[in-house]
This record gives sequence, C-alpha cells and structure tokens, in this order.
Amino acid sequence: MGSTDVILGLGSNVGDRVDHLSKALSFVIQDIGPLLKKSHIIESSPWGITDQATFLNQVVLVGSELGAFEILAAINRYQKAHRNVNYKKWGPRSIDIDILYFGSYCIFAENLEIPHPEICNRRFVVHSLAEIVPEFCHPIYGKSQQQLLDECNDPGKITQYLNAQI
Repeated sequence: MGSTDVILGLGSNVGDRVDHLSKALSFVIQDIGPLLKKSHIIESSPWGITDQATFLNQVVLVGSELGAFEILAAINRYQKAHRNVNYKKWGPRSIDIDILYFGSYCIFAENLEIPHPEICNRRFVVHSLAEIVPEFCHPIYGKSQQQLLDECNDPGKITQYLNAQI
C-alpha cells in the first residue's frame, strides 16, 4: 500500500496530562509510524461535557504503512489499557486519541468516520491543524485547515501550554 500521512489528535485531562501525552506519542511512533510533524501542546476548555478539568491537546502527523482500520484497532487497544475505568463519551480521560485524517481518504463506517466529523466544530483541533498543515485541504469541504480555523465558530478557549516539551 505504501505510506499514508495520518493526522491524529491526542488529548488528556486526568492525572499527569503531559506524561499521558508523551506516552501516547511514543505509542504512536512505535506502533503506527514515524513522526513527521507535531503541534505545540495547547490547553483547552472541555468540549461536550464542560463540567470537568481543562484538556491538554496536541496534533501529530505520522507516516504509516497501516490501513485506517488497523490504526483504529491499535489505538483502541492502547486506550483500553491506559484510560480511566469510568470512561464516557466527552468525559474526563487520561488519554484520548482520534484519527483526524487518513491522507485525503474519506471513510464512512459504523465504527470509523474519516475525516473526523467534528474537526470543523472544535477550535482546539483546527488551531493545531493550522499550525502543522495549514494548506492541507479537508477532502469533503475543500478548505484548508487555516480556512477552517478562520471560519470556526467554537467559542472554546485555548492557550499554548508552555510547561511542556514532548
């Protein structure tokens, strides 16, 4: 198949958030593919369920020989081994890894939708995407990540997290 550029979103708001992101990044590099680019770590307001701690988020670009469903399976195994026991959608979590883009492919399956359907609605995601791949076009909307950021209506607050280097 050859290598595909895969963009993943990493997030944590429980425990040692920097350590969780660092370990998740090591997993990504070891099990999914070599790191090509990474955004700064940002701190963001929770999205969905807002009554919880702030998140640290990062977006990474890797080159992978794996297919999208193989990547999803690897991520699910990792998250199951490292998440909090009381995990719920949009709730607190020690680690969350989302496949944002798999090249310019579109996948619509029961357990996987690529591009991630909430990219355009989450300022913390498009902010980091615009940092590392500003000209990459969303394969459905035909807009660059910078355009998506400029048009994003999410009022969520984000700040660069200066205390972390991973």
